[in-house]
Amino acid sequence: MKNLSSGMLADLASDTQTFNTCVLITRVDGNVYAWTDCDIPLTVSSVTYSPIDGYTPSANSGKSDFSVDNMEIIGFLDSPAITEDDVVAGKWDYAQVEIFMVNRNNIGNGVYHLRYGWTGQIKIQPPGPYVAEIRGLSQANQNLIGDVISPTCRFKLGDSRCTVNLASFTSSGVAVTSVASTQQFAATALTQAAGYFTNGTMKWVTGNNAGVSMDIQGFAGGVVLLQLPMMNAIGIGDTFNITAGCLKRRVEDCVIKFSNGPQFGGFDQVPGIDKIIRPGGT
Repeated sequence: MKNLSSGMLADLASDTQTFNTCVLITRVDGNVYAWTDCDIPLTVSSVTYSPIDGYTPSANSGKSDFSVDNMEIIGFLDSPAITEDDVVAGKWDYAQVEIFMVNRNNIGNGVYHLRYGWTGQIKIQPPGPYVAEIRGLSQANQNLIGDVISPTCRFKLGDSRCTVNLASFTSSGVAVTSVASTQQFAATALTQAAGYFTNGTMKWVTGNNAGVSMDIQGFAGGVVLLQLPMMNAIGIGDTFNITAGCLKRRVEDCVIKFSNGPQFGGFDQVPGIDKIIRPGGT
């Protein structure tokens, strides 16, 4: 049930309505953006919502069966705050979203909340429109709780259960010395053994991709192969920070590579399905 002020109830019942929609987005990096479909800025609760062109919310869908509520926001990449590069790099993923209506002529009457939630999938439809999915609070019910038993480690490298200090396994300010493509490049300063950075991560410090992170598919002989191509061209001299990867194995990774054997989070001694279905169980 929505708790609305008497003024808002009167506004909703009025024959002539002057409502506008406002969107407040807080990205995971802490940046906050406030927009409205009104043609003038609106200030609500000390936050100024700026007009944005081409913004169209879809119907607001709510359900009573604990499935995920959702709506979509359709717009164009015409705001300086929204760039195609940032959308592709995932900077707008999983941002907190608050959407509400307000009477632009009686802002003091309060707001009519339409949706709280997070951004889901964001799609770019050539030649430019983007479609941002907004998922409701029930999205949290879709999160898995607990751990899955597996032969390999279930912890994330460097988290509170793994306890590995990633700073000790990170090379900073490394420069690109040759480029094969937007997905593969070499850095002669990386002299680690083959596979050392496989499944690791890297973040560009300078160059056309500065600020963007990417997972690493493979590494050998100073050559880095990324999981996906970068959005922009990689240039010789571009610098980056790169962190070692873990293949989740007890001996090769946990014990030998990271000297972290006691924190191994896998169950490599548990019989697999092939052992169970083998005749006689041997």
